[in-house]
Amino acid sequence: RNLDAIARNEAIALTRVGRHPCVAEIYDANVDGETGRFFIAEEYVEGENLAERLKSMDLLTRSDCGRLMTYARDILSGLRHLHRQGIVHGDLKLENILVNKKHAKITDFGSSIIPGSAPASPGALRYLPPESLDGGKRTSAGDIWQLGVLLYRATTGTYPFNSSKDDWTRATDGERKRYRQELKHSIANGHPLRPQRLNPHIPMRLDELIDACLR
Repeated sequence: RNLDAIARNEAIALTRVGRHPCVAEIYDANVDGETGRFFIAEEYVEGENLAERLKSMDLLTRSDCGRLMTYARDILSGLRHLHRQGIVHGDLKLENILVNKKHAKITDFGSSIIPGSAPASPGALRYLPPESLDGGKRTSAGDIWQLGVLLYRATTGTYPFNSSKDDWTRATDGERKRYRQELKHSIANGHPLRPQRLNPHIPMRLDELIDACLR
C-alpha cells in the first residue's frame, strides 16, 4: 500500500468528520516544506490502543466486561457520527481503538471510504464482513460487523472466524494462500459460538450485542 496515499486518505476523512469525543481529532494535514512528505498532526490521546490494553489481561472478568461495554458504546457513538458524514471507517480493529480508563476513541482512517474520493484499500482480512471479501462493496453495515469481531476477540481471546492455523508468521507463501482461503470460507459460511459460551463472565447484553453485530 502507498503510505502517502493512505495518509492523504486519512487526512481527507478526518477533516470532513468534524469534532466528536469518540473520534480522534486532526489538527493539521499538509506537505512538509523541507522533506516534501505528507504529514498528519493528530490528537494525542493518553492511554493505549485496545490490543495493548488486553495483552495485560487474561480472560476478562465481569468488571472488565463492564468497561468494555462502555468502550463499545463510545465506538458506536463515534460510528454514528462518521456514518452521518457518509464516511465508512473500513478498518475497525483492536489496534485502531485508543482507550483510557473511562473512554474509547476511533482512530486510523487510512482505509476509510469517503464520498468523492478514490476507493481505499481494504482493512485487515480477519475483520472483513462477508460482502467485502474479494473486493466487494464496503458499507456502514461492515463497520458494525467489524465492531462485532473486535468485541468477540476482546471478550473471548479468539476470533469468531479462523483458518486451520492462527499464527501465519512462519508460513510459506503457499501456506498463507491456503490459510487466507480457509479464513474467507469461515467468514462467508461460519457460525461462531456465542461469546458467553467461551467466557461466562460476559454479561448477557454484551453477548447479545456481539451476536447482533455479526448477523
